[in-house]
Amino acid sequence: MADEKFATSEAASLAYGPATVGEPSVESLDDILTKMLQGNATWSEEMMRKDPKYFEQLKQGQRPHTLWIGCSDSRVPANTANCS
Repeated sequence: MADEKFATSEAASLAYGPATVGEPSVESLDDILTKMLQGNATWSEEMMRKDPKYFEQLKQGQRPHTLWIGCSDSRVPANTANCS
């Protein structure tokens, strides 16, 4: 899976434009995930630097009964898909 490329997928075409012969391939799934996780870690560290109690305060009052995992670019909002 580490060597899979989005270059020929419909998703890559939508995100990066159509691939043509001779163009460099787009990032691998591993590269994309690594960047996302590094970005999240950087943001988290910055928030803790600015306010060490940020996450403790943020979680107050949060008692979700469900973890909903959906597509960030979905055309159908989660509340529509689950009739809530």
